[in-house]
Amino acid sequence: MNKSFVRIVCIVLAVIMALSVLAAAFAVLASGATLTSDKLKELQAEQKELKEQKQETNDLISSLEYDQMAAAAKKEVLDERIMLTQGEIDNLSEQIEIYSELIDQKQMEVEDKEAEVRELQGQEDIQWELYKTRLRAMEENGQVSYYGIIFGAENFADLLFRLDAINSIMEYDTGIYQQLLDAEARTREAKAALEETKAEYVSAQQELYEAQEELETAKAEL
Repeated sequence: MNKSFVRIVCIVLAVIMALSVLAAAFAVLASGATLTSDKLKELQAEQKELKEQKQETNDLISSLEYDQMAAAAKKEVLDERIMLTQGEIDNLSEQIEIYSELIDQKQMEVEDKEAEVRELQGQEDIQWELYKTRLRAMEENGQVSYYGIIFGAENFADLLFRLDAINSIMEYDTGIYQQLLDAEARTREAKAALEETKAEYVSAQQELYEAQEELETAKAEL
C-alpha cells in the first residue's frame, strides 16, 4: 500500500511539474509575441512621423520659395529629404523583419489550432463509433430509442441509473461537438490573422521599394 501511495504521489508531482513547464513556455511565447507587436506599433508611429516631415520637405521643394533659394540652401533641403527617406527605409526594413517573425509565429498558431481540430475530430469519430455500438446493443435488446431504455427499467433505482447514464452520454457527446466548433472558430481566426499579417508584410515591402526609388531620385537631384 505504501509503495502504491508513493508511486501515485510521484506520478501526480510529475504531472504538476510538466504542466508548470508547459505553462511557463506558453507564457514566454505570449510575452515574445506581445513585445514584437509593441515594437511594430512603435516603428509604425515613427514611420508616420518621418512621412509627415518628408512631406513638408517635398512641399517646400515644389514651392516658389525653393526656386528662389541659393544653391547651398537647396542642397540643405535635399540633404534633409535624403536623410528622412533613408530613415524611412531603415524603419521599413526593421518592420519587414518583425513581420517575418510574426508570420512564423502565426503560422505555428494555425498549425497548433489545426492539430487541435484534428484531435477533436478523432474524438468525435470515436464517439460516433461508440454511439453506433450502443445503438446496435439497444437493437439487440429490443430497445431502439432512449424511451425504450427508460421504460425498460426494472425498478425506480434502475430508472434513475438509466436516466443518469443517458444524461452523461448526451452531455459528453454535446461537449465534444462544442469543443470542435470552438476549435474550428479559433482556427479560422488564426488563419485570418496570418493572412492579415502577410498582407501588411507585402504592403511594407512595397513601401520600402517606393522609398528606395525616392532616395535614388533625391540623390540624382542632389
